[in-house]
Amino acid sequence: MKKKIGIIGGGVAGLILACFLKKNENYEFQIYEKDLFNVDSFNGVQLTPNSVQILNNLYFGQFPRENLCEIKKILFYDGLKNNLISNLNLQYLYKSGDSYITLNRNNLISFFIEKFNLSEKILRNKVSSINYEQSSIILDNKENVKFDYIFLCDGVFSKLHPNAEDSFIYSGYSAYRGTINQKKLENFDQINLLFSKKFHLVFYPTDKKGNLSFTLVLNNQKLEDKINDSLLENLKKVFQDKIQYPFDQIFSAKEVTYWPIFTRGKIFYGLNNVFCLGDSAHGFLPTRAQGFSQAIEDAYVSYNLLIQNKLTNNNLESNRLKRIQNIIVNSNRNIFWFHIENPFLRIVRNILIKLICKFDLITYFFNRKIFNFKMKL
Repeated sequence: MKKKIGIIGGGVAGLILACFLKKNENYEFQIYEKDLFNVDSFNGVQLTPNSVQILNNLYFGQFPRENLCEIKKILFYDGLKNNLISNLNLQYLYKSGDSYITLNRNNLISFFIEKFNLSEKILRNKVSSINYEQSSIILDNKENVKFDYIFLCDGVFSKLHPNAEDSFIYSGYSAYRGTINQKKLENFDQINLLFSKKFHLVFYPTDKKGNLSFTLVLNNQKLEDKINDSLLENLKKVFQDKIQYPFDQIFSAKEVTYWPIFTRGKIFYGLNNVFCLGDSAHGFLPTRAQGFSQAIEDAYVSYNLLIQNKLTNNNLESNRLKRIQNIIVNSNRNIFWFHIENPFLRIVRNILIKLICKFDLITYFFNRKIFNFKMKL
């Protein structure tokens, strides 16, 4: 008899898990996603080699190459001096042959939905609660649906989490995100990272059509309830005198979103036969560009435990906990160095960056545990 799987949330973790399940005749699954999928919106993401390695099992090689960029280097800038510190050669890290890729999140999701015909598996029903003891979900219309396994993939603000009220906390940081278009763009292979006092800016191409994505993360210890001006005007007002050429292009963005960054107070992989994946399990700071990739890893590890009849909360946690903790430590360390105010420490940071970038072996040493993925099943 086929196992019944319920997936709550149509984000990357839920959809990647669904793609693997679709390849296996031993499972039936249903995806519950209350929000309509907006294919016209734009959201740049980074796929580091560890996630590309997994996606290649799902025909990612057939993804249109004009809709992605293969990143070969990261350029580091000192925003206070407006000069280049150094550039990091990423190609040395690609031991598996998998690249560092940037693209539009929604293009990727659309690709997998179409490739695996997932539209027929997505129900636009809102889940009102989960019965953790009986492994069932209760819909808004009071219908009770029983499953063998439930995967909670509805993000850091999950209201279905067993500790929903206190499971997420404001990180003290927020971000502006947006997209611009440069039709004459030539550098499709680099990420630009600008450091300054109490903020940093990440700026990168997402396709061969001249679309670039940016994220400006600022230290904003007090959570703002709202921003009165338009987001673009507020971005200009706060940062126009602090960001110079070529990064001042962000002020020509057509659409800007504001994003208070919340994290998980505690890493939590589930209870009984309900499993938390992605940000539902471990929301963390985005300063290692690993949020998207770790959601993919969660889905892949969960699927492999499932088909080996080893899927339990303890097994999933023991496989993932140490890696996630390592990424959290790295992410917190990065944001400290990115936002330094002390002039002496800024000099130390810049010297360290130059050393890391100069020697490939040092580059590999600092990144190998992040970019290289291994399961422990």
